[in-house]
Amino acid sequence: MRYEPTYYLSKYKKRIIAWSLFAVALVSIISFATWQEQLEQRRGKVEVVVKTVPKDSSVIINGKKYSGSSLYIEPGKYNITISKDGFLSHSQELIVNEVDNPKVYVGLSPDSEEARRWQARHRSDYTDLENKSFEYAQEYGENFQKRWPITKILPIKDPYFTVSYKVDKNSEITITIKGTSPRYREFAIEEIRKNGFEPTDYRFEFIGFSNPLEKGTK
Repeated sequence: MRYEPTYYLSKYKKRIIAWSLFAVALVSIISFATWQEQLEQRRGKVEVVVKTVPKDSSVIINGKKYSGSSLYIEPGKYNITISKDGFLSHSQELIVNEVDNPKVYVGLSPDSEEARRWQARHRSDYTDLENKSFEYAQEYGENFQKRWPITKILPIKDPYFTVSYKVDKNSEITITIKGTSPRYREFAIEEIRKNGFEPTDYRFEFIGFSNPLEKGTK
């Protein structure tokens, strides 16, 4: 006797539905467990985007090899090295914090005939990378000045004092004042006020000035 497919579908309909629901539930559980594991692995870390040309370049951060373009790293100061056979390696300092959304764009320079031919065939990859790097630099600069608007007026240079700033690994700034005397350092502070900024909102470092009271406590 020959049975149509509908016969089997009708006969085992409940069993098929049950197995289908079980399969869906199993996939959901596995997906959720994987998501939870990834979330735990990324806890306390910052996403660092790394784009390279060639795309399969080796990425090593403080001696540890990474893969992929989105890396999750704990805040801190690192050394990152990008390399590939036939190309000149590139190393730079990498500061990771929760403020700057760090991104690294590196196009390696060829160091062999084969690599130079490869570069000639992939000019557009280098151009795209340069454009992304430029856009990120602009975005970083705009965000930095929004956070620290005083940097728009710095440095201030006067014959008797100089006001500038330095940035730490957490993107916090310290205003630096270099003056020839306490009087001119006061003038520097007043110059900051004249530009609409309150000095008490910032940290200061007086270059070339030694506090005798601090020396006495050492």
